[in-house]
Amino acid sequence: MPGGILLQQSRPVPLGSTPMMNRLEFRNYHEREADRLRSLLATATTPALRARLLEEAEEHERLAEEFENFKAAAAEAEA
Repeated sequence: MPGGILLQQSRPVPLGSTPMMNRLEFRNYHEREADRLRSLLATATTPALRARLLEEAEEHERLAEEFENFKAAAAEAEA
């Protein structure tokens, strides 16, 4: 769409409910968010802001890693 914004299409959500992420979307979201926050570190101007961005990035990395650990534990349990 020239000059416009293309929004990602999503499935309709019934009124009064919230959409849920599947596990892959959950992991990908947290990995992307950690990457985004780390890229912001390059332009952060204060130590406090740098510390906060790093803390948030590490939390998103922890959540993404937790997903991987959960997936591995589930596979072990099935074996």
